[in-house]
Amino acid sequence: MFKTDSEGYSKLLDRTRVDLDWFAKKLKRQNHSVYIPLHLRVNALDALCDIEVTINGVAYLAEFDKDAADKAVIDSNDSKLEDGKAVILEGGKIGKGKDYKAPDLRGLV
Repeated sequence: MFKTDSEGYSKLLDRTRVDLDWFAKKLKRQNHSVYIPLHLRVNALDALCDIEVTINGVAYLAEFDKDAADKAVIDSNDSKLEDGKAVILEGGKIGKGKDYKAPDLRGLV
């Protein structure tokens, strides 16, 4: 286990950020696809659900209004659409439509 104040831990986190950023860009440009083999799909879904439970637990302990925040973020993401369709930018990233409105989460913390 790494100590959180060690130089090695900081380097590991920095390298992980770089790697995840690189991979995210590849996925957004559709240079790579995500395929989960059938025998791992149940485990993958379980992991996704565990992540959500952890996130909701942290929000609860921090006394955030997570339900209202989720709704605000979903409404914001829906405002990215134009005529019900995603605006796709060069490189495959989803862009913001002309009516985009960022979520206001200030009253939910």
